[in-house]
Amino acid sequence: MSRLAVLLTTGALSGCAATKMLRLENELLQRQNTELREQIDDCGRADSSGERAASVDLDLVRSYIRRAGLPAGEQTSPTALLVPINAQNTNFGIFFQLFAEQKVLYIATHNYLRIEEAASSKAMVLLLTKVATLNYDLLLGKFQLNPNSGAISLSVEIHLHDGLGFKTFEAVVKNLISTADSSHPELVRAAQGQGI
Repeated sequence: MSRLAVLLTTGALSGCAATKMLRLENELLQRQNTELREQIDDCGRADSSGERAASVDLDLVRSYIRRAGLPAGEQTSPTALLVPINAQNTNFGIFFQLFAEQKVLYIATHNYLRIEEAASSKAMVLLLTKVATLNYDLLLGKFQLNPNSGAISLSVEIHLHDGLGFKTFEAVVKNLISTADSSHPELVRAAQGQGI
């Protein structure tokens, strides 16, 4: 075979190979594109099913409260709800406040415990020590003391930058109620000075 024929044959084969390679790459990209579109559609369907809401307002919080089986609360301000809780060890309220600009849902116990319930200054120190000890062990939520009112509450903040899913909401609220209820007897004993 002449040198020219070899060059022409090699050029033709490499041109065919390049075309075939481009075709295969194109098919692969189309398949990946189709898979990604299906995933996006699935995400859209999940959002519209009510499992996760992209934007959060007080009406959504109210519907999640009902869906979680909690009693209907009262709206205490344009951005807040108060829900009564009758737990095993004590009764208290759960306060929900939506900070739309900051994209935060603040959830806290209300009328749970007050520093003035401490029987003495030693009992007050014991109570505050018990609060600090409980906080050390908590993964979700923290006890806090309002220095102006003397109220002790358990609170948690849910950041809403990616919306809010019902399962997340329900898990956080039920954990908050359970922790507040189970910790209450211990805190009351400390406030009474038991353990000094």
